[in-house]
Amino acid sequence: MEIKEIQEKFSDKLKPSGWEPELWNLIHSPQFARPIEELWNKCTQENMMFTPQFKDLLKAYELCNYNDLKVVIVGQDPYPQLGVADGIAFSCSKTNKEQPSLRYIFDELQTQYPDANRDCDLSRWSEQGVLMLNTALTCEVDNIGAHVKTWKGWTECIFAHVLTDYPKVIDFVFMGAKAKPFAKMISNDHKKHFVVHPAAAAYRGGKWDSDNLFKKINENLKERGEKEIKW
Repeated sequence: MEIKEIQEKFSDKLKPSGWEPELWNLIHSPQFARPIEELWNKCTQENMMFTPQFKDLLKAYELCNYNDLKVVIVGQDPYPQLGVADGIAFSCSKTNKEQPSLRYIFDELQTQYPDANRDCDLSRWSEQGVLMLNTALTCEVDNIGAHVKTWKGWTECIFAHVLTDYPKVIDFVFMGAKAKPFAKMISNDHKKHFVVHPAAAAYRGGKWDSDNLFKKINENLKERGEKEIKW
């Protein structure tokens, strides 16, 4: 399949959610074409495997309507295990089994909202205006961080142009060291939250401290007259 055909398919998939006009230039730029071509070649010539499935690369944008955007949550890269990542950061809808990062997120969330839903499919957050992103769209199977540099150009454009120019003030959450540098590209008109990545707690076997993140986001939304997120 030619790169131009791939670009058109991804662009068309974003029309229902309203992202297509905002991302058209970027999807048709080298920042998207080069990584796609690299992945395609490695898969066909070197039998490399990556996650999530190719069709799910922009799933986060497909499920979060552009006009409903309220919150952006940024992680590092998709789950490296084959068949787990679904295109929405931290979501595990394909297995419905909590990965360590998601388990720590849910544990912390329930200290703020005891009745919060622990369903591993986070599309319910996306559909409420929460854009769940990773700094890399893909990850080589069993090789965490392998594609962070591959997608750096794409992600820089997303933050420096697409999201910082969003017309409404929104909350941005940067989880961990890999996500933090992108905060510099976001206008200070937006609300910024910095927390450690939940995987750090998983590695240490301790508690993930979000500094009351989920309640703070809802408080900001309430102040702006926006509907709060039902986490």
